[in-house]
Amino acid sequence: MSNQCGPFTRATETTWQGPLARAEPREGDVTETVAVLDAPVRSAGDRSAQRAYVHAPPGLLTLPRSPKALILFIRSRATDEAQRAIDLALSNRLTQAGYATMHLAFSTTSSGRSGTDNSGGRSLSDRLESVIDWVKRDRDTQHLSLGLLAFDDAVPAVLVAAASAPADVSAVVTHGGRPDHAGAALGMVTTPTLMIVDRMNLEAVKLAEGALDRLAGARHLVLAPSDEEVGLVDTIFDYVRQWSDVYLTNRFV
Repeated sequence: MSNQCGPFTRATETTWQGPLARAEPREGDVTETVAVLDAPVRSAGDRSAQRAYVHAPPGLLTLPRSPKALILFIRSRATDEAQRAIDLALSNRLTQAGYATMHLAFSTTSSGRSGTDNSGGRSLSDRLESVIDWVKRDRDTQHLSLGLLAFDDAVPAVLVAAASAPADVSAVVTHGGRPDHAGAALGMVTTPTLMIVDRMNLEAVKLAEGALDRLAGARHLVLAPSDEEVGLVDTIFDYVRQWSDVYLTNRFV
């Protein structure tokens, strides 16, 4: 059965090929934007080009001073302004709470492991596993516990990636999407997983409940406001922060 009671308590229980640019923090900054992945290659010796490159989407990595952990935001590239505004608000609040964040956006033709992106036909989950490998090798992030925050079309691939890399992924949060499309991989997901679902979408709630029951680790279901309702960002932030505090920083609530 899915665990739907709170507050949260801890349950008993290929190298990235994209170019990388780093930028020095400006005086007074509390965060440092240090990397952009999956962007056109810029000249390493051109500092002005490098700064422009660092602020170009997607693959934006932001580190607060002494980060608690790293949370990857994973979306399909086909997002609208409202979704990007939600991501920005969440990222800013999580950074203020002490979490490093990295934004990844992939072009997909379908969801799940069978879905392909624009990188030579590789599946989204395979490419995400390469990003996870990069995170665990990079000097700025290799020491940080890793959480995955997936939205909509990216949800199945994130669950597949979590099943494939249980030692590297410490927490998963999903919002929307079709977790059932992860198929047999659901039974191999031991990573603590929180699913946030639109409370007005009864079909999505039913699918999430079915997917949760197949997971092998700690799990929790949250019914949240719809995208059109006031309070969505607050709800997602509160639950992502709580889940991350428990499973990424070992802080019991």
